[in-house]
Amino acid sequence: MQHSKLASIALALTVALSVFAGGAFAATPSIDTESTNTTTTSDWTDGYTVSGFTANASNSSYVEVTFDANVSGDARLQILDPDTGETVADMESVYTNSSADVTDSTNNHYAWNISHDEFEDLPVGYGENKTFKVRITDTQDTDNATVIDVAFNNTADRAVYRIGDAFTNNDVTVEEKHPWLSQISSSYDTNIASFELASVATGSNASHEVNLANGTVADAFALAAEDKDDGAFLPLMTVKAEGDDGTVLIPVFVNEKSSEWDFLDDDEAYAVYDSDAEELTIMNNGDERFDGVSETTFTLAGNDGLSFGETFDLFRGLGAGYTDSIINSVSSYGSAAL
Repeated sequence: MQHSKLASIALALTVALSVFAGGAFAATPSIDTESTNTTTTSDWTDGYTVSGFTANASNSSYVEVTFDANVSGDARLQILDPDTGETVADMESVYTNSSADVTDSTNNHYAWNISHDEFEDLPVGYGENKTFKVRITDTQDTDNATVIDVAFNNTADRAVYRIGDAFTNNDVTVEEKHPWLSQISSSYDTNIASFELASVATGSNASHEVNLANGTVADAFALAAEDKDDGAFLPLMTVKAEGDDGTVLIPVFVNEKSSEWDFLDDDEAYAVYDSDAEELTIMNNGDERFDGVSETTFTLAGNDGLSFGETFDLFRGLGAGYTDSIINSVSSYGSAAL
């Protein structure tokens, strides 16, 4: 009898510890596709396509799930890039249950009514229909997840690229800019970063948003814009487009297009570096040099300037006079070389 009592006590303690640890309350979500307990169902199911995606706030998606137990943390929806496995969107539940007006915690309903501008950083190409992994979990029980495939059919004149850790492992060159001078002074201990966006589908009015998510790469590009005013030309930030029509050199400005370059026409390509968001956006801007070009390769570099000849060609290509191009090139190349 004594052994039986001890065994019962041990079993009770095991169950109690399991409950305390949350093991007995593992909450596994499932997509709500029926209206027995709720009057609404999820827009997103496995294999769903978000048609006409433009990352615009005028569109939204409703995602509803049911957990099979009480959620011990928060309901979380994450979108993972299948190319890299990185999380590219992450949000906790906006409200519980099937609508913002009704509370039904007994049935463990959670939902997200997501404005599509929340997905403006999803890495999806120009004209691309890309499938992402959507992962839904309890933040305190991440082993029990539901994962579905959702495609975003991008119909906007924009493409987005994420230069995150997975991308940089294979495709970004990061090197010390002044390996000799850095041994003399720490002020020269800086890096440059360069990479290609190869075989990019494009169009004359397309924009290409490059999210510099990797810290080392972001730092290199930030150095190129350090202490620069809005609208300043950034000779230490290089953007080249290699397409069917040869090389297009594209000027880069900090935060906004320069208002002082009267030789830069409204229909010529330029780029803007957003110093707060750490993003670089290339505006094709109807540039005739991109007419009929189906694909191009963009080469980008941070903290590494164009050569003197390239700088001169850039100004001349944009319509600056010969003398002005020489003066601007001397000034720009001088700061870029350092």
